[in-house]
Amino acid sequence: MLTAARLFQNTTSPPGTSEPKAQTRRGYGGQFCLGLTCFLGKCFPNTSQVVQQIKYYIFMEEFLMAKPVFDVRANETVFAEKVTADSWKTPRQMTGRQISGKTYFTDQRIVFLASGLIGTASASWEIEMKDIRSVETCMTPPCFPFGILITMKDGSKYKLGMMKRNKYVDWISQHIS
Repeated sequence: MLTAARLFQNTTSPPGTSEPKAQTRRGYGGQFCLGLTCFLGKCFPNTSQVVQQIKYYIFMEEFLMAKPVFDVRANETVFAEKVTADSWKTPRQMTGRQISGKTYFTDQRIVFLASGLIGTASASWEIEMKDIRSVETCMTPPCFPFGILITMKDGSKYKLGMMKRNKYVDWISQHIS
């Protein structure tokens, strides 16, 4: 049975999944939503459809409008932050398209946070340094020498396009060897 507390639990996943929510700048607290559910229950005797509709709108706003933020982990050293970059390829992208954003390089991971108004949470990604097999320079469309191709140990690939790529390629190479 779907309870009000479960209904408005802090997730950006659709109902029925248990994937945790990424930290966002905006979001709805469970207490607010629980109070709203109780209010609607008193005003409208048949609230199941109303509650489902509200949950859908909250999910869609968090999914489409929420922007992930970068937080430094404990014992993590930041090499470069807010580096302007374009993500051209990720395992989740079916086609190579340009997604603009900011990249953060630390001794433990590489984080790409997409910029824009809609869908930034779904276009952002994070990879662990320990999971990287190789890094090399490449071309970005149509034929510019700005690309960094990161190959993971599982065979998946990420392509970033950024200026002054050689210092980032060298830095990643040093940290994966």
